[in-house]
Amino acid sequence: MQSQKELLNKYLSLSSKTTLKHLSHETGIQFTRMFRILNGSPMKFSESETIQKLILKKMGIDSNLENLALECQSKLSAKSLREIEELMKRKLIVWDLKNTVKTEHQQSISA
Repeated sequence: MQSQKELLNKYLSLSSKTTLKHLSHETGIQFTRMFRILNGSPMKFSESETIQKLILKKMGIDSNLENLALECQSKLSAKSLREIEELMKRKLIVWDLKNTVKTEHQQSISA
């Protein structure tokens, strides 16, 4: 359920209009179903996948990362795959550090 909240928060932060009608139209998910999802109802896999694709599109990422990773896995050497894996790990560490500092800063302001 936490990953659903993160997915929805990411999608909402990238959406220019956050009206229920607009979100429903953009995702192709029925108005009442979108209302239930935004109020905590579990998403179906297809709904989650649709929203994930919209997030990637809004971020300007046209290629499907999963397909790209599978292609790399089948074609590249083990050394190249380890290099890609290390780069991804470093990017995640930097992201974690930035968000930890941001969270700590916000907590110190509200205290």
